[in-house]
Amino acid sequence: MSRTKSDDAGMQQKEQGSTVDPHPPGEKKFPTGKLLKSKHLAAYQPDFARVILTEPAYSVSGAKEALDAALKGGRN
Repeated sequence: MSRTKSDDAGMQQKEQGSTVDPHPPGEKKFPTGKLLKSKHLAAYQPDFARVILTEPAYSVSGAKEALDAALKGGRN
């Protein structure tokens, strides 16, 4: 199956979207359950974090970015 120009444009648009990418390239991903129990996310309220982190795995920085975006309303 070959790609068309419209496929490439759609992929670029997805990459430039405003959502937080839970998987930054090149970073090791961990199961969400382990991250929630780790010291890396200890500063976040576990009940809120569990609801926000819906993917099966995140990198540490990806999880923090997703939590900050949701808990701070997208403001840093």
